[in-house]
Amino acid sequence: MDFPIIDLIDEEQATAWLLKHFHPEGLHCPHCGADVAAARLFGTTKKSHLCIYRCLSCDRTYNL
Repeated sequence: MDFPIIDLIDEEQATAWLLKHFHPEGLHCPHCGADVAAARLFGTTKKSHLCIYRCLSCDRTYNL
């Protein structure tokens, strides 16, 4: 896996890289497999400010 650290300094590029390499079919709930479209924005993490989603199918939270 190519890890271009210089390209990951920008937050948007880092998020896009993570989605491409770890979620190539799009972000899904890791618990029930529901699409992120079936979730609501729950909050953000304190340090990295990643979006936290609450799945509307199983009511559990997950993030990128």
